[in-house]
Amino acid sequence: ELKRKQEKDVADLRMEMLKLQLNHQQGHNQSRENDALNETVAKLETQAQQTDASFRELLCHREKERSELDETTVKMLRLMQAQEDRETGLEQRLRHVQEEHEQTLARLAQL
Repeated sequence: ELKRKQEKDVADLRMEMLKLQLNHQQGHNQSRENDALNETVAKLETQAQQTDASFRELLCHREKERSELDETTVKMLRLMQAQEDRETGLEQRLRHVQEEHEQTLARLAQL
């Protein structure tokens, strides 16, 4: 009976040892999976940073284009206003010259 108890104890110890080995192997496998996941996360973070940088660059480029377009629009409006002012000035000069011409004709008619 003592021998059976010893055999049972040895079998129990072997079972515990196998469980420990299995747990160790599972832990090792989990560690490898965690390492792979960490590597994937690092790659995704790098891609996200690159995408963010590209987006910011595109945004900056668009803002620059918008600013240039705004400047061009302002210049165009100023040119149009200057043209309108010139035309108004020419119309006023023309009316003035016509009035002087009419006055001159009226004076000539009196002579």
